[in-house]
Amino acid sequence: TGLPSGLYSVYGDATGADARTEQYEAYGHRLRIEYVLEVFVFLYFIFTRYDKIPDEPKHVVLLNAALAFCAFLLFFVTSSTAGRQSWYYMMGVIATLTYLATLKGGRSYADGIYVVLLLLFIRFVTSWGMLVSPYKSFLTDGHREGDFTFYGWEYDEKYDKDKFYRKAIDIL
Repeated sequence: TGLPSGLYSVYGDATGADARTEQYEAYGHRLRIEYVLEVFVFLYFIFTRYDKIPDEPKHVVLLNAALAFCAFLLFFVTSSTAGRQSWYYMMGVIATLTYLATLKGGRSYADGIYVVLLLLFIRFVTSWGMLVSPYKSFLTDGHREGDFTFYGWEYDEKYDKDKFYRKAIDIL
């Protein structure tokens, strides 16, 4: 549906960030099958041991955050930025799956989670490539070889030699 796109437009109008929200729209509207697969895998692991989640406020809140994470991914399944919208709720997935994996008698369950997390990590590293590997801090001078972000968007090449060559705030 056009509902997620409409939400981006409303957000852009309300914040004055029209150009940025239009940029999100420009990345296309293809179905992100990897989001659907992630949701099904996470829900499988959660509902496999759902009965073992205590009815305590802390666990219920984290479970709800995990379910909200899955809901956001499915709601924005045709958006290239759905992952960013759901990051706020990722702590729920991490905490809930960690709790379920550390319960007694769940060794094969924990091994399954390790395999899934390894596959997600490999997907992340291969799809984001230069953006994460190797990591380089802003505080170190220079830039990474082949870093297309430096060549495409660096507006002041003096920063490449000295990140603090000018004052951050210049009053008068």
